[in-house]
Amino acid sequence: MLLGLVLFAVSLIHLINSNFSRANFNIAYIFFIIPIVFAWVSSIENRFLSSLQFVVAVNVAISIFQQVSLQLNFTDLALMFNNYYSQTEYVYPLVNGLYRTAGLFTESSQYSVFLAIYLYNYLHNDFKKSKFVFSIALIDLLINQSLLGYISLILIILSAMKISLVHLTYLVLISSLFIFYQFDKLFFTLSFYNADSFPRLSSAVNNIISTWELSPLIGQGLTWHNPSWDILSVMFKGFGIVGIFATFLFLVYIFYISSNITIFLMFLANMLVNGNLAIPINLIFLAVLWFNSVNNGKLRENVRF
Repeated sequence: MLLGLVLFAVSLIHLINSNFSRANFNIAYIFFIIPIVFAWVSSIENRFLSSLQFVVAVNVAISIFQQVSLQLNFTDLALMFNNYYSQTEYVYPLVNGLYRTAGLFTESSQYSVFLAIYLYNYLHNDFKKSKFVFSIALIDLLINQSLLGYISLILIILSAMKISLVHLTYLVLISSLFIFYQFDKLFFTLSFYNADSFPRLSSAVNNIISTWELSPLIGQGLTWHNPSWDILSVMFKGFGIVGIFATFLFLVYIFYISSNITIFLMFLANMLVNGNLAIPINLIFLAVLWFNSVNNGKLRENVRF
C-alpha cells in the first residue's frame, strides 16, 4: 500500500499542475485494491480454482459464439459483450481464416493469457477438474493465434515436463520454427518496414524519450494520446523515475510470492503486452499468483503487500 500512496502523491502533483490523468489515479489505487484481492482469494481458497474453471467455461462459450457469429458475418452479435468505450468500432482481427476472439475481455491477448493461467493451474493444482473444459480451453488458445498465448503455453509445457537439456534444445528449436511460420510478417517487417510498422514499440520508445526530456522524475501523466502498453513505458510516462522504482519493487515482490519461476515468467511476458495494472487480466493474474503461493505454503502469515 506504500507504493500506492507514493504513486497517488505523484498523481496529485500532476493534478495540481493542471495535468489531470484519470489513468494515473487508476494505477495508483490498484495498489490499494491488490491487498483486498489477496484477502478475498484467501477467504475462498477452497473454491477459488473451481470458480476459475467455471469462468473459463463461460468465456470459451462466448468466444465460440463470437467466432461463429463473425464467420456468418454477424459482427454486431459478436461485439455485444464488449462495452469498452474506446472500442466502439473495434473488429476482431481475422488471421489465417479464423478470428482472434476475446470472450469477455477487451482483446485476444488478454483472453489467451486467461486461458493459459487456467491451463497452468489445471496441471499444477488439485481441484475438481473438467477434462472437457481443459480441452476446449487449450483448443481455443491455439485457435486464438496470440504470440503471448503461445509463449505462455511453451512455459507451461516446460514446467510440466522433466526435460533434459537436449530435449529442451529440440523443443525451443521446434517452437521457434512454429512461431516463425505463424508470425513471418513480423520478421519480414523488421527487415523491410520502418518503425511505424510497430505502433506499440514505437509508441513505447517515443513516450520514454519525450518523458526523459520533459519530466524524468515524476513523468508527464498518462493519456490516451499515443499510448503504449508495456509496464516500463507506461509507468515511466505516468510516474517517471519514481514509477520505475515502484515497478522494480512491485516485480521483486511478485517474484517473492510466485510459487515457481514458470508462473512468474508468464506474468513478466504479460506485463510486456498488458502493462497497465488497472486492466482486469492483471488483477486475475495477481489473484492466481497469490492463490498458488498460499496453496503451496510459501507465504508466511505476516506477509503484507
